[in-house]
Amino acid sequence: MKLIFAALLAMNTVYFSYYYFYYEFNPEVTAESIQADVDGIYLLREQDEVKLREQRLGDIISNPLVVNGSVSKECLGLGPFLDIFSGENVAEQMTLLGYEVAVRAVDNMGGTNDYRVMIPPARSLQDAFRKLTELKQQGVDSYVITKGDAALGISLGVFSSESGAKKALQSMVKLGYEAEIVVISRVVREFWVFSTQEQDFQPAATVWATLQQNYPHIELRKLQCSES
Repeated sequence: MKLIFAALLAMNTVYFSYYYFYYEFNPEVTAESIQADVDGIYLLREQDEVKLREQRLGDIISNPLVVNGSVSKECLGLGPFLDIFSGENVAEQMTLLGYEVAVRAVDNMGGTNDYRVMIPPARSLQDAFRKLTELKQQGVDSYVITKGDAALGISLGVFSSESGAKKALQSMVKLGYEAEIVVISRVVREFWVFSTQEQDFQPAATVWATLQQNYPHIELRKLQCSES
């Protein structure tokens, strides 16, 4: 028995001495250095959820409901939320409570306009930039419009009043340029939560109290919920 005990004691001493001196004099062998060589572990389900959320938010932003006064159908909406994340957060909470709802971007035509002075679209991109260079040489602040119906036109400024736009137009006519004024409707974007069913949703009193506590500005309001 004494020999067995002595042998075990010797083995434990050697084992302890090896690991003590190895890690004591090899500080680079650490948990951090070992972890650095290991690839991060990501759940495919989490990646899919992130992609689906990004796609859903993108669809909401790129497909707004335009409210222009011509009401074809009204629905009870919960809002307004000034950013999509607040609206999405409330919609997710209500979904967990059993409500079938979704967020929509709502673009309200504000009733006021801006006025753009511009040279009509050129026949080609080359012609547009040739005209732009000519304007720059005369000290006229301008740029080529690249998107929309006015693409390849040259913007000479956007004004909040019609009178300001007319003065700018007269200045361009004096310089010998054919320009025009284009009215731009101002849009105020909000985010509202609507029912995805035929019938409007009606939050329970306790749910509504919690929502108002977290978002004091929100309300339930009938508003246009489909395109005319």
